[in-house]
Parts: sequence; C-alpha cells; structure tokens
Amino acid sequence: MHKHKTLTGFVIGRQQLGEADRILRLFTREEGRIDVMARGIRRAGAKLASRTEPFYEVEWRLVVGKQLPIDTGAEVIHAPDRLTSLEALSLGQALLELTERSFHTDESSEYWYNMLSEAFRQITTNPHGVIWTAALARSLDQLGLTPDLPSSETSVRVKLSDGRVVEYTSEGGEELTSRMLKLWKACRSLALKDVLRITDLDEESRVLSSFLERFWQYHTGIELKATKLT
Repeated sequence: MHKHKTLTGFVIGRQQLGEADRILRLFTREEGRIDVMARGIRRAGAKLASRTEPFYEVEWRLVVGKQLPIDTGAEVIHAPDRLTSLEALSLGQALLELTERSFHTDESSEYWYNMLSEAFRQITTNPHGVIWTAALARSLDQLGLTPDLPSSETSVRVKLSDGRVVEYTSEGGEELTSRMLKLWKACRSLALKDVLRITDLDEESRVLSSFLERFWQYHTGIELKATKLT
C-alpha cells in the first residue's frame, strides 16, 4: 500500500531520467538526504519545474511505495532574493555541493538544515566568508575530520598534512590567530544567525575559510567544483 508524506527541504542535486523524468536529491528537515522521483518534470509547462530551483526551501508532497518516493506536489516556503552577483551564486552552489558531500543517504542534521535555511535568507546581505566558514567547520565535524582544538584562544599552527594543532612556536603548519580560532569554535557551537552577529571578523573569516577549504579538500581527496565559479 502506498502512503503519503510531506517533507520540507532543498534540492541539492538532479539527475535526468528518460525523456521527461528527473531524480531529485533532497536535503530535508525530517529525513536528511533522500532521492525522489519527479515524473514529467522536464515536459514543457510542467507545474513543478519552477519549484525545484536551487536555493528554494520547499514543502514536498510525496507518495511512498516500494521504489523511490514520487513527488506529487510542492509549495515554495522561501525563495531567496534574486541572486545577481557571481559571488552569491557561487556561495549558494558551494553550500549545496558541500551538503551532498557531507551526508550519505538518510543521514540528517537539524543544525545543518537550519544553517541552509538561514544561509539562503542571508546570502545577498551578509558576509559570504562567514557563512562559508561556518559551513566548512560544520562539514568537518560531520565527517569526523575536525582536529583537537586547544581550549585556550592563543595563536596556534595547524598542519594541513595530518591535521595536528601544534604550538605557535613549533615549526611547520599554518598560523591561526586567536581571533580565527575563536571564530572556528563559534562556527562549531553557535547557530549561523548568531555567528553572523559577530562583527569585525571579515578578514579572519576570509583567511580561515581559505584554510578550512584546503584542509577539507586535502583530507577528503575531493575538490569542491562550485568554489571555482569565481
């Protein structure tokens, strides 16, 4: 017997199927990452097509059977302001790619969902570096790659090759100032809306996000394609 359910979430990936269908990869609040079937969505005039755009937060109505859930309806909860800058578009795509890389099917995270929801509400008005720093920090946590950060907030060095945090006076590693270390910890413990309230950290977030991105790519062996848009 088929059953119906409603989920809220974002499209993080799409795959063409046949002549008119598409498989949508979603990240939902209720069930995390799942795949659903959208039948006929590529036909001219398909009503659902406009509601499956990237960055839209959508309420999905699904029919669940033995195969993939089938999308039978969708209503947009929130659509971000028109993304006119390449920087904002690049960040949005990078957030979706990072979501796909950080979660396996059926893995979920209430924090991550709330972060995406907040990010796409703030993407045109707030410092992009802070949003990206927060996402990278949480992705490292999700993947179990975060090094043991010192309890103090003095400057340290982190070795990219093995993730070890060494004393500031030690040789090797890349410098993380006390303010950068404080920001990293805030990104791991606070909701994104609270991190964005921290002021005067634009330079720290720029340098820290660059380091975290290289650290992430080194230890996953994956190059994030979306970050190359700019």
